[in-house]
Amino acid sequence: MDFSVDGLANGRRNRILSVVDAFTRKCLVLEADTRLGSGRVIQALDRLIVTRPFTTGKSIADECPATEKYKLISRGSVSLASVS
Repeated sequence: MDFSVDGLANGRRNRILSVVDAFTRKCLVLEADTRLGSGRVIQALDRLIVTRPFTTGKSIADECPATEKYKLISRGSVSLASVS
């Protein structure tokens, strides 16, 4: 998961959220706008979880800040598992 920022000709900033599968190198999410708040990021991750459930490895929730991870868990979007 990464954020990119670029300037537009009108002076506004363009922000892009990208989520790439580290194994297959496929782009799973591209969310672009002049504003990308935490709500939009959570919505994008929710759509990803619904369309492409995780079966093995680290989940995207492991990359989120603790408060965002709590929101995902409390809504039931992500479940926690302990891996030895």
